[in-house]
Amino acid sequence: MKRGARPLEDQFKAETAARIRAVAARTAGLQLPDGVSRYYRSELVQLLEAGMLLGAVHVAASLLEIAIRGMIVERAQSASHGSADLEAALEARRDLGFSQLVGALCDAGLFDREDAKRAVKFYQEVRIPIHHGLPNRFVTFHGEEWVLDFRNLLRTLSSTSSHEFEEIIEVHAIEHVETVIDLLDRNIK
Repeated sequence: MKRGARPLEDQFKAETAARIRAVAARTAGLQLPDGVSRYYRSELVQLLEAGMLLGAVHVAASLLEIAIRGMIVERAQSASHGSADLEAALEARRDLGFSQLVGALCDAGLFDREDAKRAVKFYQEVRIPIHHGLPNRFVTFHGEEWVLDFRNLLRTLSSTSSHEFEEIIEVHAIEHVETVIDLLDRNIK
């Protein structure tokens, strides 16, 4: 028997459910270029509306990277009159990481410098640990300051509990999705 998602109010406090709905509405209204980013936007809205916060963070992180790469390809194709497969060329450049791509957009005046810092911080502290299955790194970033002491060393060597991870996701997921939506709303037109 297949069950649908429980209503947000059954999963979260009323104020959290309202915040999730507001973020979903903002996400649905994002102006994104044609292509796959619009599909990711649609999936993100559905995940939020279902209260699937970990999935929402995954998709939001991917959407940010896709939008940044898409912005670079779009601008480069515009400058070269679309004559080359710039998306494939960009993908082949493994030396160009996320921070270099965002930096290039800043240098071109296409991305706000403070937002670029936020985007890179998000990428390092959220996207990498979540996408690469590094829950200890994610929990440590969001639960404590980075301090190398014996307690933290033992904690990093042990696995993060499911309950601890769930609490961190519930507390921080919406904030992370909002960060992505803010960055895209202000810089991707």
